[in-house]
Amino acid sequence: MFRFTFNAIGTTWEIETPSPLEMPARRRILERFDATYSRFRPDSLVSRIASLTEGGCVTFPEEAVALFDLYDRLHACTEGAVDPLVGVIWNCSAMTKPTR
Repeated sequence: MFRFTFNAIGTTWEIETPSPLEMPARRRILERFDATYSRFRPDSLVSRIASLTEGGCVTFPEEAVALFDLYDRLHACTEGAVDPLVGVIWNCSAMTKPTR
């Protein structure tokens, strides 16, 4: 088993493959990961979810369904303390805090 590790969204991720991944494949994986999970990209899935003020429908990439299902369960179990949008929410609240 071969491992490809990278740091993103505040943690280390690891992908196991039966054979080594060449650099172009690694770049495609990182681009897709970033396009899905980055809160700093306005076109990412997480940014699109954050922009839904009244709810709505979002199409998840197949590999993201299990992770967002886990986020849903963690959000419910922690009464909202765990949320994939926590950085977006924190940034918004930081911008609206009164200054002295």
